[in-house]
Amino acid sequence: MVGKLRYSVSGLKELSAGLSDLSKAVQKGVLKRTLLKTGKPMAAKAAQLAPKDTHDLENSIILAAKTIAEMDEGLKAYGAVLRSGGSKAAATSALRAARRAGGTSDTFAEVYVGPARGSKRRAIKAIVQELGSATQAPQPYLRPALAQTQGAVLDGIGRELGTEIEKAARRAAKRKAKKGGA
Repeated sequence: MVGKLRYSVSGLKELSAGLSDLSKAVQKGVLKRTLLKTGKPMAAKAAQLAPKDTHDLENSIILAAKTIAEMDEGLKAYGAVLRSGGSKAAATSALRAARRAGGTSDTFAEVYVGPARGSKRRAIKAIVQELGSATQAPQPYLRPALAQTQGAVLDGIGRELGTEIEKAARRAAKRKAKKGGA
């Protein structure tokens, strides 16, 4: 079993400043590419450590990233209108108005490493393999994969994020120069 995990990360202010110079869409792309690239070692280790009885669990390990607008006021407004009995058109108007008013805070990204979605039976089996049950001892594969790759993943995030921000900034500058010169 994995005990407490402690992380020490530095340089985030500089990376955050670099990200804030980019458009929201570019920020999302940078974050997704970074997490997908740096999460590969953990996904590979999880697949390697997964029980091999049928190879089903081992072959189902995926890596997926998504970005989320943290505390998106637009989505909250949309849901509130629908819950109060309003139409979808009114909810969409409320969403747009809240977003125009600056109601969306910074975006962040998260990465998922684990079994791909499938049947309910497959999900239960994956959970029981990791955590055990009253009749089966646990055979953890995700927690040890995290413990064994955490250093490489965290180091990679800082390195790749810096590289991706630089690439995106160069592309943006090139587009701006092309647009200004045309």
